[in-house]
Amino acid sequence: MDSVKYQLEEWLGTGFRDQEDHQAYLALKQDYEEATGDMQFSILELQGRLDYIIHQEDYDWEFPDLPSDVFEEYMVKVGKTYLLDKEQGISYLKFLRFDN
Repeated sequence: MDSVKYQLEEWLGTGFRDQEDHQAYLALKQDYEEATGDMQFSILELQGRLDYIIHQEDYDWEFPDLPSDVFEEYMVKVGKTYLLDKEQGISYLKFLRFDN
């Protein structure tokens, strides 16, 4: 399993050459997670997207004032993160501020 973990780390570190590469990564990740119960790669993917939303500079909105579709994506990903790692999920939830 160490070689599988290494391959997954390599893919995440260097990126994917094409869609086939990405599909192979997803299949290998699923097999790895089912065999080991180690969900770190799913968590890393979620964290990457959440961090992108928080720190993005490509749009005309700023975090935490998100358009409704981006807010919905953020909350779905926070929920998935929470299910895999409660502490991480809560930490991403705390980035939001709710004004009454």
